[in-house]
Amino acid sequence: MKAGKTKTLRKKDSGTLLNVTSALPPPQPDPVSFEAIRGGPAVVISTTTPTSSPATRRTRKGPVPGTVDRYRNADRALYPEMKRLIGQVMSCRAAAHVLAEANKVSGSNSTVETKARRLSGRYRKDNS
Repeated sequence: MKAGKTKTLRKKDSGTLLNVTSALPPPQPDPVSFEAIRGGPAVVISTTTPTSSPATRRTRKGPVPGTVDRYRNADRALYPEMKRLIGQVMSCRAAAHVLAEANKVSGSNSTVETKARRLSGRYRKDNS
């Protein structure tokens, strides 16, 4: 039992409860190498085993992230119109928003904002 901890014990003969505080000194930290005490380089060696080894880890199902690009061709087909709208003193994001509100940007179950963000990000990446 750690120092300063109170433990409730039951006396075997009388059945009464007693609070007992241990008189043990506080636990000492793990021993430190002499080099660390003298100011030399400290080397820490871990004695714990990893919680999950590579053999027990489950592999990820499905395609590798970043390999599926569903709307690349549809978004690139809108680049000439994006360029025309940007030339009319619009930002890239505003031009993408105009196209997304006009339902010209493809995407299922996506909001106008996410379609515009995807199209403008792709346009900036490809035209930078």
